[in-house]
Amino acid sequence: MNLSVYITMNYEQMDTWSRGKNKAKTNPIQTQYKAYFRPGGKNLASSPTIWRRMFEEITSANFGLNYDPSHLVWQFIDYIRPIFGFKDRIFHVHIKDAKLLRENLNDVGILATPPSFHRPKLPSLGGVDWGKFFSALTDIGYDGSACVEVEERAFEGSLEMRK
Repeated sequence: MNLSVYITMNYEQMDTWSRGKNKAKTNPIQTQYKAYFRPGGKNLASSPTIWRRMFEEITSANFGLNYDPSHLVWQFIDYIRPIFGFKDRIFHVHIKDAKLLRENLNDVGILATPPSFHRPKLPSLGGVDWGKFFSALTDIGYDGSACVEVEERAFEGSLEMRK
């Protein structure tokens, strides 16, 4: 059984990993940290450097990632390379795209809050090359689940409005 856990943990709370170590060792349920960044340091699992540290601290085979390439796109991180580096730690995949708004980015810079310079999009409407992404997943033998995560603004609001 897979259990997704969205961790709200900043750098000052890294000691919580040691508590997670013991649970991961004894828990038969796979635990996944969503691999994404939240402004204000609200999620520590935001980059491959940090993932390496997480997996050095918590070595349990039941501890892994919920991999979402869209979060890496707007952080300007290669979203293909980590697939190979963390192939045994990818437990779940989110299928969501991200469109960088270059004009906004030129105005606000990369230190602005992410919604200032990018938009979540449906797959194929943003910057993810889905052919390369799925090719990489099949290259590593990924056979886990994948979930389309809809955060597209065109689908927000009432059901009546979306019809």
